[in-house]
Amino acid sequence: MAVPADEFRLRQDREGAWKLTPVNLSAHRISALGNGSERWASRNPFAEQPLAARIEALYAVAPYDDSKHVRVTDSADLAAFRQSTSSASVSLRLEEAAGEARGGGRNLRLRAENKGVARHGAWARAGLSYATPYRNFSGTSALGVWVKGDGKGALLNIQLGTPREYMSTLSDHYVTLDFTGWRYVELLMRERDVGEMSNYEWPYGDYYGIYRTPLDVAHISEINLYLNNLLPGDSTEVIVSPIRALPVARARPRGFPQIVATALTGVVPG
Repeated sequence: MAVPADEFRLRQDREGAWKLTPVNLSAHRISALGNGSERWASRNPFAEQPLAARIEALYAVAPYDDSKHVRVTDSADLAAFRQSTSSASVSLRLEEAAGEARGGGRNLRLRAENKGVARHGAWARAGLSYATPYRNFSGTSALGVWVKGDGKGALLNIQLGTPREYMSTLSDHYVTLDFTGWRYVELLMRERDVGEMSNYEWPYGDYYGIYRTPLDVAHISEINLYLNNLLPGDSTEVIVSPIRALPVARARPRGFPQIVATALTGVVPG
C-alpha cells in the first residue's frame, strides 16, 4: 500500500474474513466519435477472471460549426500570447501553421524542444490573459478543436481560468499526443482532467480552484496552452485549429458521442 497509485479494496474471502485485496482501475474517455478514441485496450495484471466494467454516458457536444459556437483562440492571437517554460533547457516557438486550415480558420503551431535529460517536469506554456471585460463563453460547456499530433507522447493541456473575484478556477483538459495526423477532440468543461494532474509537474497548485471550484464561463480571464512531458533531447510539434466553445445537450439513449469506460480487475478473494 506504500506504492503511489496502487489500489486496494476490502473484500470478504470464502470464510467470511475481511481482507485488503489489490485491484486495478483503468479508465478511458472517448473524446469524440470517429477520431480513433473508440478503441481501447486495458491490461489485466492479475489472474484470469471475468471482466468487470462500468460505462458512463457523458453530455453530447454540439458540432464544431454550430451556429452558437464562441471563438476561444486561434493564430489571430499570435502576438498576444505570453510564453514561459519550466527551465532554460526548454524552448517554445509559436507561429501560424501555413498550409494548415483545419476548422475553417487560421491554425496555430506549437513547437517545443527539450534539451534537458528528464521528461518529467519539462513543460512549455503559451498563455493569454484578459482584464475586464473578461471573455464570455455563456451558453457553452465544451471545447472543440482539431489537433495534429506527432505521436511522441507529450501532453497538450488546454486550460481555462477565472479571476479571483470569480473564485479563481483553473480548468485543465488533456490531450495525449500519442497519435499522428489530425484528430478532432471534444473536451467537456465539467470533466476536468484533475485525476492525472499529479502525474506531471505544473507551475501552479491552487488545489481548491483546480479540484473544487466550478468554472464561471461568463468570466474567463486566461487561456493557456501547455505542452508537458516533453521528450528529452527531442522536439514536440502540435498544430491546433481554432479552439471553439460549444453548447452541450443530454445524450440520447442511442449513439452516445462521449462515454467513459472503466475496467476493474483485481485479485479474486479466497
